Amino acid sequence: MNKLPDKPSELLILAMEDLEKVEKSDHLYTIDMGSWVEHDYYDGKCAVCHAGAVMVGTLGADIKKSYDPSDFDPDTKRKLRAIESIRRGDIDAFLYDLKIENIPEGLKESYYSIHRTHAFYSCFEDSDFYDGYAENLDELSKSNRPEYKAIYRNWITSFIGILQAEGL
Repeated sequence: MNKLPDKPSELLILAMEDLEKVEKSDHLYTIDMGSWVEHDYYDGKCAVCHAGAVMVGTLGADIKKSYDPSDFDPDTKRKLRAIESIRRGDIDAFLYDLKIENIPEGLKESYYSIHRTHAFYSCFEDSDFYDGYAENLDELSKSNRPEYKAIYRNWITSFIGILQAEGL
């Protein structure tokens, strides 16, 4: 099994690459941010969240089975949970999951700045619950709309830049 990167920015870069690969394989997968890896979810497709994309991508999980972070070693489990934490917009849990104790001054403020200026996406087909700015992920539309995917990618990419600027 492949080891996930220790550096937070590298972990999120890898997670974005795996998510993009899953999105391009839409005949095999459905993006559902409420499922880790769920076999035979809809029309024989495998449902995956952002961390689930890493499970089936980099970690090579069998899409004919269902998985969650507890199916992996403790180090991998906490990194998968970190991906889920940042997807939900919980920077404190992200930093805790990755065991980052010396938090650079200004990191959280920079994070909250982009958090307030970007909407996020979770995918539940054809839901139009919310069509604009989201203060937090609990209020976010569960949509598979392309514009939400682009906003999510932009937000994660911005956060990766902040992490890299801090050497994380």
